[in-house]
Amino acid sequence: MSKSVALLAMGPSLIGYLAMTSANNRNARVTDKVWALNAAAYWINDIDRAFSMDDLQRDKENWPGYVEGLQRPGIPLYSSRAYPEIKGSVEYPLEEVHTALALPPPWDKQWMDNTANYMLALAITEEYDSIILAGYDYGRDLYGLNPRYLREMFCDLKGNEPAWMALYREKSMKGDGEPGAHSSAFLCGIAVSRGIKVTVIPGTRLMNYDRAGFLYGYQEVPDWAWPGMWPLEDVPERPPE
Repeated sequence: MSKSVALLAMGPSLIGYLAMTSANNRNARVTDKVWALNAAAYWINDIDRAFSMDDLQRDKENWPGYVEGLQRPGIPLYSSRAYPEIKGSVEYPLEEVHTALALPPPWDKQWMDNTANYMLALAITEEYDSIILAGYDYGRDLYGLNPRYLREMFCDLKGNEPAWMALYREKSMKGDGEPGAHSSAFLCGIAVSRGIKVTVIPGTRLMNYDRAGFLYGYQEVPDWAWPGMWPLEDVPERPPE
């Protein structure tokens, strides 16, 4: 029997998922299971699992309300480490996921760059037949290159920065935004190669879905030659036979 899961991250395309479920019989699910990460795990009421890979004990000391919100009755909270005092916390099955993905070095570790990708890797490991990705958006303007945002959100009460913040400095970030986009695309490729149907919310930045679609080098080929690749108003006239 087939099984499906929606993976909810915190990018702007999460709104598209909410619109999808609202249109489906008054907030009815569109998948069998729903997983959500970080604050999305308490923004969205109807979920089955929560994910927050940052150390929960550290986060509890700095943002007790945030960690309290993640502890929801009957919903397991996956993280890098489980703590008895944090209700529902479950240690992420890292060894199981590594074994299931069966990737050679260095690819076996390169994808482990944010919570969204840990969530996606586990869905692949558990052999879901269909995966919907919502909120998997990446870009400079979200928060990756805004040092003020980083200091306000992630420094502890004494103003001390966590060591990982250095990885988000402009000089350290050689890509185009928050780390994770390339790894998400990589994991999507693995999923598709295993016969898993992967659906992304329209407008997401993942795999350039927010841009006009065309095949590089074939920009002059209209959609009668490659259906769906041109906006209707931009379709060139078909030349005479």
